[in-house]
Amino acid sequence: MVWLKKEILFILSTILITLSSCGGQEKLQNQKEERKPTREELISAFFEQIQSWNKNNISVIDSIGNEISRLDSSLTFLPLKNDYEPRSFVFTTNDKQNFLPFEESDYLIKSDFSQQSSYKVWRKQLNELQILDLSIEPHPTLNWLFVIRLRGQE
Repeated sequence: MVWLKKEILFILSTILITLSSCGGQEKLQNQKEERKPTREELISAFFEQIQSWNKNNISVIDSIGNEISRLDSSLTFLPLKNDYEPRSFVFTTNDKQNFLPFEESDYLIKSDFSQQSSYKVWRKQLNELQILDLSIEPHPTLNWLFVIRLRGQE
């Protein structure tokens, strides 16, 4: 009789622990799915990283750029080591209007820009030695580019 009670208690405990751990896993999975960064948050993070562009954060910048293009299928991201614009981060699109989220970001909206014909260029002083050059420009095969280049002081 004592053994039967112990077996029942053990079985009920096992079932309770199993059910509670499944519920916890499900909650964790739902929280991960719920909190994916928005395109605007990723664009802000992208601009934060390029402000401190160096050899140590290139992979982070590439990763954020890829995530932006994954969220917005109208954009294609080309990492720093690309064949079209070497040593530059590039987003491509078929329609120039797809770059509006970049243009309307806090980082660029507060900045002066130069525009001539279909080119639009922002220049940001990073430090005494480097200038960040951001431009939207046409391309003969890729249609439109948003190019981020790091230049030396001119």
